[in-house]
Amino acid sequence: MVDNVDISSKLDTFHSLIQNYKSILDSLQTSWNGISYENLVNKSVSFLEEYANVVSSHVTSYAQALTLYQDYLNYKNNLTIATNNYNTAVLNKNTIDANRFNNDITTIQNSLKQLADNINACLASINVRLESPSVQASIVGGDTKTTLLEDGTIGYIKTRYSSDTNSGVTVWYAVIPKDMMPKLGIANDDYTKVSKEAPTSMAKRKNAALAINFGIENTKQGGILYADGKLVRGNNITSGDTLYLAQDGLLKSVPNSQYSTEDILALNPVWASKGFYTIVQDGQFVSTWDPAKNSKEVVSRREPRTFIGQDYDGNYIVGVCHGRRKGEAGMNMIEIYDFVSKNINSNIRILYNADGGGSSAFVYQGEKVNPNIDTLDSGATVERLRPDIIYWS
Repeated sequence: MVDNVDISSKLDTFHSLIQNYKSILDSLQTSWNGISYENLVNKSVSFLEEYANVVSSHVTSYAQALTLYQDYLNYKNNLTIATNNYNTAVLNKNTIDANRFNNDITTIQNSLKQLADNINACLASINVRLESPSVQASIVGGDTKTTLLEDGTIGYIKTRYSSDTNSGVTVWYAVIPKDMMPKLGIANDDYTKVSKEAPTSMAKRKNAALAINFGIENTKQGGILYADGKLVRGNNITSGDTLYLAQDGLLKSVPNSQYSTEDILALNPVWASKGFYTIVQDGQFVSTWDPAKNSKEVVSRREPRTFIGQDYDGNYIVGVCHGRRKGEAGMNMIEIYDFVSKNINSNIRILYNADGGGSSAFVYQGEKVNPNIDTLDSGATVERLRPDIIYWS
């Protein structure tokens, strides 16, 4: 902890500035040429809050504090300039200069990367690191309708969700264009039986840019598993919903209580697998789930979660939240809906809850970015083996 009164005072200033600035930025609710200004603001503030928390816990010298404080002011000033440019154009009803705005965004992105680089340089000696600057910088650049980076590759966003009843949980998510259709990868490429493999291993073998865990391997809860024109397992249960990808790229789900293996295959899916429940169907929040025993507990209990969905523009929304640790219990299905509709897109056509808990895996460029929670007797954490992944290559 910081033990110098000057440093403590400076760090207190960090927090007060961030909170005061957040109240101003929260008033921005408009979009500009398809770029969501509100989203830019929210993600920027989220990063600054994480930054302040890390700095207040680990910076130990006044020189470090002063350097980081100047970096913060530089970043805040660049964001203020962009805000003022935008507000002036709106106030004067001028034609918005897209080039100037893009230059402003580039300046913000560069200053944010410089800030993150300097933070990580200061924290390197104590083995503490914020999110990768290249990924973190993607929150303020490019097309904010998706998380594509400037070079066209898939990026992701790390953020926090909180509500009146949830003190907070870490969420990793991506929004991927409709022309990049997801694929279903089978564990060990074994189509003769339901097998298990680490999601990172599957993702690397498939050269996946991004992958999430999805289905369930046990016969009590797992349903159909179909990919690459091959049926690995039929639908032998009546609980939950099957998610499938239609030939036109639309994600769809059907209740297992009404659809047999033959019924599902008759839909001519690209792939099909069963996680747990549909959260949003045809744009409507699903208020009742499977009536099976304990389903209410499954729905309302906070856990690490994996979710996937699609908006009405066809963009795919995919994410994982942390949980099962002190201060971060996780999210329930209602909170997943709340997070997605308020922070990503309110125009959701379908949203689905995959297998979660220790199974939740968000794999980016071959690395699992959400922490493992399954623990061995030795105390080491391990990645749970799963029967399949949904991935983008």
